[in-house]
Amino acid sequence: MPAITLHEPVDNATTHPLQAYAWTGATTHPRDPAHLSHNATGTRTFDRSLPRPIRLAWRDDAAPALSTWQVTLSRWPDLREPDGMFAVTASTLDVPHLHVDTAYYWQVARIHASESAPPASVSPVHRFRTHAHLPRWVYAPGMTNLRDMGGWPLPGGQRIRQGLVYRASEMNGHLALQAAGRRVLEDELGIRTDLDLRGVGEDVRSVLDEARVRWLNVPIRPYGEIRDAIYHNGYRRIIELFADTANYPILFHCWAGADRAGTVAYMLHAILGANAHQLAHDYELTSMAVWEDRLRGMLGYRALLSDFRAFTNGDPSPRAEVENYLHSIGVSATTLDRIREILIEAA
Repeated sequence: MPAITLHEPVDNATTHPLQAYAWTGATTHPRDPAHLSHNATGTRTFDRSLPRPIRLAWRDDAAPALSTWQVTLSRWPDLREPDGMFAVTASTLDVPHLHVDTAYYWQVARIHASESAPPASVSPVHRFRTHAHLPRWVYAPGMTNLRDMGGWPLPGGQRIRQGLVYRASEMNGHLALQAAGRRVLEDELGIRTDLDLRGVGEDVRSVLDEARVRWLNVPIRPYGEIRDAIYHNGYRRIIELFADTANYPILFHCWAGADRAGTVAYMLHAILGANAHQLAHDYELTSMAVWEDRLRGMLGYRALLSDFRAFTNGDPSPRAEVENYLHSIGVSATTLDRIREILIEAA
């Protein structure tokens, strides 16, 4: 059986970063006409919250014209539980949305027109590892600022699991989710819970297929308003949602995915053990999207930190402050332990 040779990525190589643009902390953005934002009102005209795919390339000298290849991609050396099986008619394949800092194994087989016939040729299995640079951006046409909450390293050789929690902009109102974007959310990411943080005066409604995705609306306010008793029940409901495996994968969003979603993201990352720099960096990454910058020195973010400092109780770590706040509004220690059990893995 003639062998197919795999060329890109080189076997056992580490790929380029999966982000299309690097966050440098700058508040100015290069204009990129290739990614104009036509659906947002009063926003920038470009979007840097974009992923870059990994290109797989191979050579099959014995292949006749009009050949079809099947590419199998898996996180297991024996290719079980594949992340994707792709039928293509060219000897390259661009794969988006891979997990960061993750080993993948892949193989290419030239297949016959008859699906029951054995492959005409099969490559060896090669391995590559994706770059560790964060975040894991996801592109769903019609949305912006969509990223995986996972991948962040934690103390003790642990990290936050990828593929379980996503934060993002809204999908309707100022934006309009396209059919291709819906396929990314429902089919590729497998979202099971759409947690909508918007409230009065916004176009609050379900956008995804409610037969597949549970829509839950919990209106909240961000930053210093977390201490307002009127929002305590909402924040308690939100955090408790993450303690039930049946809800995953979870997508939570407000309008921009910046302020209300940023406050929820801060709490969730803090109780998982992220440090102060990681928390601020994740907050600032929203600056890559089409909205105004979100920087750690801004008034809202400083107000959030100030309010959590009121719950220090002798331990000034973000985890202790957020946990003490959540306990004060009725979230149990058992709930927080369950969230950590679900969302933390060995690195």
